Amino acid sequence: MISALLRPSTFPDRLQLLWNQIAVFRIRPVLTGLSLLFLLSSCEEEAEKIELLEKEVTVLKNNLRDLKDRVQDESERTDNFTHRIETSELQSADAKEQAGNAVLQQGERFKRVEKGMAQIAKAQQQRESLAYLNIGASGHAPIRTGHGTFLVRLDKLEAISGGGSRAHVQIGNSLGLTVQQFELKGDFGSRAPELEPGEKYEIFSQRLDDWQKTLTPFQVTIETEIQPNRWTKTSFDLPESTNESATELLRLSMIIKRAFLSEKKELSEFAITSVDSKAALMMKSPYGSFLMSIDSAERQEGGMLIRARIGNPLGYTITQAELSGWFGTTPPTQTPSETVSDFALRFNLWNKSLKPFKIPIVTRLKPMLWTPVSFIMPADESHLKHIRLKFNITRVSLSQERIR
Repeated sequence: MISALLRPSTFPDRLQLLWNQIAVFRIRPVLTGLSLLFLLSSCEEEAEKIELLEKEVTVLKNNLRDLKDRVQDESERTDNFTHRIETSELQSADAKEQAGNAVLQQGERFKRVEKGMAQIAKAQQQRESLAYLNIGASGHAPIRTGHGTFLVRLDKLEAISGGGSRAHVQIGNSLGLTVQQFELKGDFGSRAPELEPGEKYEIFSQRLDDWQKTLTPFQVTIETEIQPNRWTKTSFDLPESTNESATELLRLSMIIKRAFLSEKKELSEFAITSVDSKAALMMKSPYGSFLMSIDSAERQEGGMLIRARIGNPLGYTITQAELSGWFGTTPPTQTPSETVSDFALRFNLWNKSLKPFKIPIVTRLKPMLWTPVSFIMPADESHLKHIRLKFNITRVSLSQERIR
């Protein structure tokens, strides 16, 4: 509207100029006011924007503070979780180590149990092949060899000069086999431990191992001849004990090195003994086996008076019988330097030197009893060391008799 009023064509030139000047002075405040209004308006808008920005900054600060708090919480939870993981890993490692140790201990325990069971099984298997002789105990023990089972008993154990001891044993040969050379191998020391009630096998196995280490080993080769159906005395030296404990047990095995069978078949019917033997002798007959034990031998005119007992295990009475066979000196034994052929020649010469005998038994041998008998052998003491005899029954009775 102001521009319409101030159009130049409406006034003369002077008036126009004057008007222009007046208009200039009038319009300037208006313009200034407008400018101020515009500036004020702009300031208000800027102030509003600043206020809005400040509000937004405040919100952002609050959000940032909340975010920091959440980050701090998350960090604490993460640290806690990490600590729990580390603790779990440590516990897991400890558990693995404990489990590993338990497995190792269990494995060692199983090994000891298996070892103990194996030793027990081995001991059970070797029970007959090893003879356990307790010092001071009477009786004999069986000992199994590759040729059959023999019997062995310990008479005494004596100390010898220079250390060590000497064992005196008797070996019983119930086979029709003559042993010329054999080996005794074993150990000696304290008695073996026994399994206690409720004791664990691994503990007993450890005690058995400890006991085995205390034994002193030995190994000897013996040339004493062991003849069939008789007890043979022999002795051997033991080394000095490696343990201070007293010797209570002698454990040994027997390995036959050299033996032979008699070429005469009829010898299997004969029993072999000696006058000083204290063991009962088994005599075979067509009616069954009988027993004879020699009690004493005395020098008499015409020979040696033998006092003996004959055991009749059968149910009938022997009314007439006789003893027959050969007697002579002690059988020879092979020396270490002697060859087999030389010893065989010497043994044959000795065998031919034996003298025959035949003695009637007039005493009635009642059933199921030992009966004392006596007879004279036509020999002196030096020639009555070896007796090979046969029991011949000529008459029996089945009549009922009172057994006393």
